[in-house]
Amino acid sequence: MLQNLDSKISLIHDVWTTKGNQQAFMGISVAYVTNKWEYKILHLGLKYISWTHKGKFLAVPFVNILKKFSLHTKIAQTTDSGSNNHTMAVEVDRLIKQDTGFNLDLANNHIHCFCHKVALILNAGLKVLDVGTIGLTKSKKATLAFTPGLACIVKANEEDSDRSSSLDEAAHSPAEDRDSASESEMSKDGNESTDCATQSQGNHVGPILKKINSVIQKITASAAKRSEFETWAKKLDYSGPTLIAGYGIRWNIKFESRDRGYQGRSIINQLLVNEKDRQELEGGNNFYNDIEISRNDWDLLKELNDILGEFYFITKKMEGDISSAGMMLAVSHRVHVTVPFMYQVTATPVLMYISTYP
Repeated sequence: MLQNLDSKISLIHDVWTTKGNQQAFMGISVAYVTNKWEYKILHLGLKYISWTHKGKFLAVPFVNILKKFSLHTKIAQTTDSGSNNHTMAVEVDRLIKQDTGFNLDLANNHIHCFCHKVALILNAGLKVLDVGTIGLTKSKKATLAFTPGLACIVKANEEDSDRSSSLDEAAHSPAEDRDSASESEMSKDGNESTDCATQSQGNHVGPILKKINSVIQKITASAAKRSEFETWAKKLDYSGPTLIAGYGIRWNIKFESRDRGYQGRSIINQLLVNEKDRQELEGGNNFYNDIEISRNDWDLLKELNDILGEFYFITKKMEGDISSAGMMLAVSHRVHVTVPFMYQVTATPVLMYISTYP
């Protein structure tokens, strides 16, 4: 059936590793449009990867699938932008040409994943929020000690030691000179204060996210704390979603973890109070390392989630096995319009800090 298609097909694959025994597998699907303009998607195979996720090891099972179904003459490959997929595309090109003499030309038929591009951009932006970097030098080696945020040093105005005795300068009033100097100092101090506030805000966002992530991860990793969360959810009539841990590098998982945390913030706050009461009565270490989450912390998290929510919606809209290439221009335009509009209307501290980052 696939061999009789007049159009090209899109091969979609993904690779994942099991948590327990660290076994890697690659799933391969094919998407195409029939002559009657019906969108179809079929599962082609699930292949075991004998080694790591390196591109040359991914290429062999991929080529075997292509040759088995005789699809090497009508392929357009869709992958994310990982370096291993670039290596795999080159290796698939080489193996197919070696075995069949056909040139796939995946350099032109290799479609890069839109959602992965969004993830790369957002991960770069989220790194900005981890710590303010203005005025700090990059360390060549990691440090075991705590590195404090440095306060801005206000530059003192140098006094003019050369005073002229000309008549024109004598005509100027000392009061006017003092007023002019005061305005200059206020202007400089104002600019430096703004820079300090921006840097302080950047230093402020990262620790808040880290402590919220830490509390959520501690709750989800403990069966006793998960049970306590469910118990207090019933007592406080909370009907929202349960917590999930935002591990790994996937920003959307971290977003969903924090979003669920914000929805269940009343339960989380209660668990923090319960642990503090237990510690006062029984002693010992605090399970949450004495972390406290204020209302302002939750409000700041909400501001960040409102920004990321737009990209989360876009990712959900564009991901999956449906053909979505035709929507890329519209989605890109939506991003370019929405984010500046959010900054103009709300001007939240998070947006203000990101906008000042070079």
